[in-house]
Amino acid sequence: MAEGEGNVQGNPTGDVTGQQTQTITPPAWVAQLPDTLKANEVFTKYPTIGDLGKSHLEVMGKIKELDGMTAKVGDLEGRLSKAIIKPDEKATPEQITAYRTAMGVPDKPEGYEFPKRGDEDNDPKLVSWAQNLFFKHMIPKDAAADIGKEWNDFLSGVEAEEDRLMQVEIDEATKKFRGEFPTENEFKTALELNKRYYKKLMGADMPPFMDAYSITKFIYQHAKKYGEDQSLGGAQTGGSGAQNPGMIYDKTPQHQKK
Repeated sequence: MAEGEGNVQGNPTGDVTGQQTQTITPPAWVAQLPDTLKANEVFTKYPTIGDLGKSHLEVMGKIKELDGMTAKVGDLEGRLSKAIIKPDEKATPEQITAYRTAMGVPDKPEGYEFPKRGDEDNDPKLVSWAQNLFFKHMIPKDAAADIGKEWNDFLSGVEAEEDRLMQVEIDEATKKFRGEFPTENEFKTALELNKRYYKKLMGADMPPFMDAYSITKFIYQHAKKYGEDQSLGGAQTGGSGAQNPGMIYDKTPQHQKK
C-alpha cells in the first residue's frame, strides 16, 4: 500500500518496561495544511481530504437544523411573552386584575351591556343575572355582547316557531268550524256573531286564538249572565234557624227555594 494514506507503520522498540510504542504517520493530504495544523487531530483522523469534506457537510447540516430550531424557539418565546395566562386559584389580586384588563373584562358586573331585541327593553332581572354570571367567569365585554345578540336571535326564532304553530291551529279550527255551514256567507255570519257576542260579554275583541284561560273566562262570564241565580256558597243555617243563601238553584228540580 502507498505510504501516507493513513497506514500505520510500527517500529517496535524495547524499553525498561518491556512495552512497545508505535509511530503514527499522518495522511499525505495533511501536508497541504499550514504547519500549525498538520499535527492537529481534528484533521489527521480523516484518511483522505474527501472524508474531511464529507464530515464538514454533515456538521453544516446539523448546524442548519440547529439554527432552524433556534429560530422556532425564539418565535415561541416571542409568542409566549404576549400570551394572556388565565390566573389559577393561587393568583394574587393584582394578577387577576391584570388578566381582566388584558381580556377586556369590565371592572364590575354593571359594565356589561346587552343589545335590545327590537324595541323591547331587556328584562332587568335577566340582565342582572347575566352580568353577574359573566363577571364571575371573566367573560370579555365584547364576547358578552355577542352572546346577548345570539340569545335575542334564539328567542326570536322560538317566537316565530310558536306563531307558526299557533297559526296552524287557528287555520285547522277555522276550517273545522267552516265545515259546519253549507255556504260561505253563513259561515261568515256565524263568525261575526261569535265576535260580537264575545266583545259584548268580555268588553274586548275576541282573540284570534283563545287559549285555555280565555276560554275558561269566557265560559265563566257566560255562566254568570245566563246561568243560575245564586252562587255556590253552600247552604248554611244560622242560630236563629233562618236559611242563608247558597246551594240553591232556581232551575234544578231537586233544589227548590223555600
